[in-house]
Amino acid sequence: MPLEQEQKEFYQGFLFNKPNTKDIKKTVQRKKTDLLNFLKNTPLNGMTFLDYGGGTGMAALAASELGLETFLYEIDEEAVEFLSALKQNKPIGIYSDLSQFKEKKFDVILCDNVIEHVDAPKELMKRLYSLLQPNGVLIFKTPNMRNIRMWLYPHLSLLHYIRKTMVYNNLSVAVRALLFRPWCLDPPRHLFSFSKQSLHVLGKATSSTEIEIGNCPNNSLFLASIYNGLKNARTTVFNKIALGFILLTLLPLLFLLQIADWIIQNLSAFEIYMKIKKPKSLENVTSSL
Repeated sequence: MPLEQEQKEFYQGFLFNKPNTKDIKKTVQRKKTDLLNFLKNTPLNGMTFLDYGGGTGMAALAASELGLETFLYEIDEEAVEFLSALKQNKPIGIYSDLSQFKEKKFDVILCDNVIEHVDAPKELMKRLYSLLQPNGVLIFKTPNMRNIRMWLYPHLSLLHYIRKTMVYNNLSVAVRALLFRPWCLDPPRHLFSFSKQSLHVLGKATSSTEIEIGNCPNNSLFLASIYNGLKNARTTVFNKIALGFILLTLLPLLFLLQIADWIIQNLSAFEIYMKIKKPKSLENVTSSL
């Protein structure tokens, strides 16, 4: 297991994937939709929000635009510098040490694709739960160790995950990461891998009786991957038009593949989430036991 200082050094610049300027608005809008789905029927205005390990702060920007009092915790100095310039006059508090919050409590805490990177996930979960206001909500998102969807996306599995695994480990580990589960376990990057069952066991450490676990919706991933491949392809306009024409002729097949992808998404999602709600008071917990 990597030492704390080694992890901190490892992540300097690692999480900094600078968003394309044209895509920032779309990403923030998507993050807004995610938050609204997680917090249905909840009046958001005036609530406090912590984006723990939020990278370049797209979720923090979304929360701020939704009217939440927003804070971000991030150790990647490059990502923090980027958000500091991007947020302009938006009142987003940025921190790199949880002790800086002192007695601060939050109504909503988001931990998006972070828990698999830390060396003590149970302790992190309990720490974040302790920062919740009564009736507050703690949301975790993480890759699903049982997913088989990765096999449908060579550009994602081979170029992104497997390439990084080879950089930080070796070819043997990379092949096992692709062919066998848990596919996303590749220290020093991913230290843990979770299924719905193991995530639920971890959630019980908070003593909350309101734990919700499910699939993160992303039903358009198949067609979106084709679109992104076309958009990012280093080809001439003519070639893109020709390729687009070929894809149009294959539209019925693509439609069937999209349906298959939707079925796989519901059987074995790429990402899963856990939402933990803190009781309004200690008496609520006692009465439920």
